[in-house]
Amino acid sequence: FEEEAQVITASRRLEPLQESPSNITIITEAQIRTSGARTLSELLSTFPGIQITTHRKGSEKIWIRGVAAVYNDKTVLLIDGFPYKELIYGQHPIDEQLPLTDVKRIEIIKGPASVLYGANALGGVINVMTHAPQDQTKTTVTAGLGNWNTHRYSVSTGRQADWGGAVFSGTYYDSQGDGHDRDADGNSTTRRDPNNLKHMRLRFSSHGLSLGASHSIFQTDEPEEPDTQTRRFANDTTLLNLQWKRQLGEGFSLTARSYYNLYDWGNSR
Repeated sequence: FEEEAQVITASRRLEPLQESPSNITIITEAQIRTSGARTLSELLSTFPGIQITTHRKGSEKIWIRGVAAVYNDKTVLLIDGFPYKELIYGQHPIDEQLPLTDVKRIEIIKGPASVLYGANALGGVINVMTHAPQDQTKTTVTAGLGNWNTHRYSVSTGRQADWGGAVFSGTYYDSQGDGHDRDADGNSTTRRDPNNLKHMRLRFSSHGLSLGASHSIFQTDEPEEPDTQTRRFANDTTLLNLQWKRQLGEGFSLTARSYYNLYDWGNSR
């Protein structure tokens, strides 16, 4: 017999999947590794009820059960249970701050969840859970090459001891892209490439205290209209979270949480 799946996103407490009050899809680590997906949006697009489209500036848009928006402001993105959104449009750039190699498990609520997660959760909630120290007790290095001079390198390492544990990961991605084509009306017909991503993540835990920190720099080149020159846009993202939890008895616990998000967007040339 298989062990019954446990979820936490539907009510913010651990509970059996069969008792969850929401329609939840679970994406396990095994499914992530065997999917062949390179990005989080590619992975999500393979599941029913989720549609991925591309904005004219190249960013990915997520529609859950047909709830459409120009930006990702109708779904909530959680990273290890902490919300993230940029403050320009109130949305989250799904692939610009979290490499798929850092992800262990994903829980997706399909449908409104605004009672728990606010107005942006009209379409649903995507809770991305990264590797904890006990999950990464060895050093792993990966590398990949692709068309248009595309290359990606990543490293992750962790340690678990009596005092607690820590895990660190870093990713570098760069692609020169396939150029920018235009249709008869002058609109771009290709994704905005080239782009570049640098990402670092640290997660630490000790005796009920956990700290998470990540920093990403995502750069993409976009042609002017008309295509007389190219502009480079840079998204600088910092995520910090702190949590303390103490078990008071069977079924009871005390938790204190705090988080900080910084999203800096600008035109670098």
